Amino acid sequence: MRIVPLLFGEFAAVVGEPGDVADARLLVHQAAQETRAAQQRVITTQARKAAHEIGERKLRLIFEKAESGLFALDERGILESWNPAFIRLLRLSSAQLPQPGATTLQQLLPPHAADLGQLIRQCVATGQSYDVDLELRIPGSARPAWIGVALNPIG
Repeated sequence: MRIVPLLFGEFAAVVGEPGDVADARLLVHQAAQETRAAQQRVITTQARKAAHEIGERKLRLIFEKAESGLFALDERGILESWNPAFIRLLRLSSAQLPQPGATTLQQLLPPHAADLGQLIRQCVATGQSYDVDLELRIPGSARPAWIGVALNPIG
């Protein structure tokens, strides 16, 4: 039996200090608000269906084209889907690409596995959004990179 993804997450490259990822989060939040507002204005069932399909296409486009690394995972941390920026921000090679329904977020970031597991458990248990900034060591680079990870319950 397939578990429906219940968390929506985001990786964003941090420019400056950890925590400076509000612009990408705001874009996704605004798109979701616009979609909800459009759906509330629709009167007929047929029009609601059309508005829903348009909203889903808009969100899919944002998901695919966003500069933030967006992903969906289940309550165990198993990745169900992700966008191209997710792969790019984590600097994953073709050999490291996650397998849908088989790879956990913790496996992709082993130094932060415990923290990510705790974050996922908190999000599932409370139904609230959580975020954390993580240091990402880049092989061959003296300076670490930072990524902001935000988890939002959706189901």
